[in-house]
Amino acid sequence: MNKDFPSRQRKFGELLARYLNERNCYDSDLANEINVPPEFVDQWLNEKLHSLKGKHVAKLVRFFELTDDQEDELLATSGCRRAFGKLLEFYMCKNGFSGHALAKQIGVPTITVCRWVNESVKSPRCESVKEVANALNILTLPPQKVVDFFLLANCAPPIETKTVVEVIENNDVAAKIDRENQDEMPAEIIKPIPIPGIPISHPCQFFGRLDILKRLRRAWQQPSALQHVAIIGKRRSGKTSLLKYLQYISKTPPMELRSGQPQGWNGWLPRNFQFVSIDLL
Repeated sequence: MNKDFPSRQRKFGELLARYLNERNCYDSDLANEINVPPEFVDQWLNEKLHSLKGKHVAKLVRFFELTDDQEDELLATSGCRRAFGKLLEFYMCKNGFSGHALAKQIGVPTITVCRWVNESVKSPRCESVKEVANALNILTLPPQKVVDFFLLANCAPPIETKTVVEVIENNDVAAKIDRENQDEMPAEIIKPIPIPGIPISHPCQFFGRLDILKRLRRAWQQPSALQHVAIIGKRRSGKTSLLKYLQYISKTPPMELRSGQPQGWNGWLPRNFQFVSIDLL
C-alpha cells in the first residue's frame, strides 16, 4: 500500500457517527445532552447541516471530550472555519459567553453581536474584532486559529507579518505573496492578502484570475443575450471567492480597493442587474 497516497477527508456526519459509536451513545441521548431536537442529530448524520451552528459544535466538542486535533477536524468539516459568525459563536459557547455578556464585555449593543453571529454583518470593525479576540482568549491560541478568526472577519491578524505568511503558506492551497519589503511592514498594512481555503469577504482580497474575469465580462456584455457560464474546479480552488468578487466589485468604493482594481470591470453591469446566491450544501 502506498502510504504517500492522500487519505480521503472525512465528512462531518462520518465523524459524528464514529464518536457516537465509540461512546455507545444513541442519537436521542446526544440530542438530550446538547439540548437540540433529535431530528437535528439525524440531519447532521446525513450531511444536512442547515441546523448546525457554532454553539452546537462547541457542545459536541465538550460532550465527546475531543482533543485539539479532533476539534480542528470537527470545525473544518462543520463549516465553522468558513464563516465568521459560526466561528465566533463556537468560541463564545466554548468560553461560556452569551451574546449579552460578550456585548457588555467589549462595550457594544447586544444586537451588534447577534448580527455578527447571524452573518448580517460580515465585516465587523477590526477594533471590535480585536476586543472580541481578547475577551474570548483567541490570541492565546495557535497562530493558525488566530489567523483564521481575523481573516474571516476581513481583518489583519495582530501577529507578526512573518507568522501570517508562514500560516498561509502551510495551508492546503498554495498562495503567492509578494514579500518585497514585507519584513519592514506592520501587519495592519498588509490587510489585502490572499486567503487560501476561505472565501473572500471583500473584493480587495481577490487576486489574479484576470483571464477568467475577461471571459465572463465578454459573456455578459450583452444584456439582451446573457450567456450561461459554469465555474468548475477542485474544492477550495477559489470558485466561491470568484462569485463573491463578481457580486461586490461594482458596489465597492474605489478607496476600499487595491490600486489597479477593478481594471475596467467597474460600471459594466447592465442596469438593475441583480445577483442571487443559492447554497445547495
